[in-house]
Amino acid sequence: MTANIPQGVAGELFFVTEQDSSWNQNKSVQIYNTTGEMSEYMITLKKTVWTGNLTTMRVDLMNKADHTG
Repeated sequence: MTANIPQGVAGELFFVTEQDSSWNQNKSVQIYNTTGEMSEYMITLKKTVWTGNLTTMRVDLMNKADHTG
């Protein structure tokens, strides 16, 4: 994924599957941009709990990132 997330702002990628169509934290991954520039993100979903095929994804931006780098 390529995105321009402002520095100091966190993003969270949510997704739903054919088996579970509800948006929830179990199917999400936090993303951070420490440079403030357009960046390419390689997102792994191995640490999330889900089964089946992905059907939809969305990115939510949050005001402040708790991640420092």
